[in-house]
Amino acid sequence: MKYEALEKKLLAAARSHPPGDQVPYAFEQRVLARLKQRPQVEPLALWSQWLWRAAVSSLLVTLLAGLWALTPPSKPMSGTYADDFESLVYAGLNEIGDSR
Repeated sequence: MKYEALEKKLLAAARSHPPGDQVPYAFEQRVLARLKQRPQVEPLALWSQWLWRAAVSSLLVTLLAGLWALTPPSKPMSGTYADDFESLVYAGLNEIGDSR
């Protein structure tokens, strides 16, 4: 919609009908000043826009994490690290079992 053409048509229609005596003083100027003001931002619309942006970025992070999790490691893990970790965990339990 062309707002300038609509504004011109509305102003032409308003000027063709002169205001009566019951119209308050400077009513036209107040209406035009209010029309030229910046439109008010609705908080719910702004909140909704932020949530959609967050949803898109969260989806992107999820997809990247999924791809990273599904890719095989470049270097296969040797059994020595797993064995060392298991012996370290069970070492504390073995000491408890031996002391009883």
